[in-house]
Amino acid sequence: MKKLFLLFLVSLFTVGLFAQNEKFVSNKYKFKMDVPDGFVFKTAQDGEWGRMIGVHPKTDTKLNAFTRKGVYTKDEIYDFGVNKTGIPRGEWKLVAEGKDKNGFEWYERYKSDYNGKVLFALIGKNKGDDIYYLMFVLGPKGEFVKHEKNYKEWMNSLTGVNIAKEKKLDSKTD
Repeated sequence: MKKLFLLFLVSLFTVGLFAQNEKFVSNKYKFKMDVPDGFVFKTAQDGEWGRMIGVHPKTDTKLNAFTRKGVYTKDEIYDFGVNKTGIPRGEWKLVAEGKDKNGFEWYERYKSDYNGKVLFALIGKNKGDDIYYLMFVLGPKGEFVKHEKNYKEWMNSLTGVNIAKEKKLDSKTD
């Protein structure tokens, strides 16, 4: 298991600054996403989770993508998200959910406006593999007001890879 995460981390190591809408693809962990302009990325391992951590240095906005292989419940992933964001579970508001779309067997999208910060998050499972995701952007409320369109585009870009028939996620993020 550790070797798989190390390979994931090595594959992410070359990630740097991206232009708006440049795609990041991880074939190993079977997801792709747009990368907003201005974010600086690094990789790390967090227990059994592989992660790509992005920070916008001027705004202190965080964009994180966590992946984990195995079999897990939604509650385990959700609780991990609460731990990583610092936003209590009761503050996460479900805004969209679906099945068999965009490479996800299932997904749930959340938004939170809590303590001066805004969160857009997705938890989900890859359609073809036992790979689970927690992906979120978290930052100051003022930055979300200015760049909400960009963060919604990012949320809509999240995709599981290796799918036979791709369907678009619902465009609603709030």
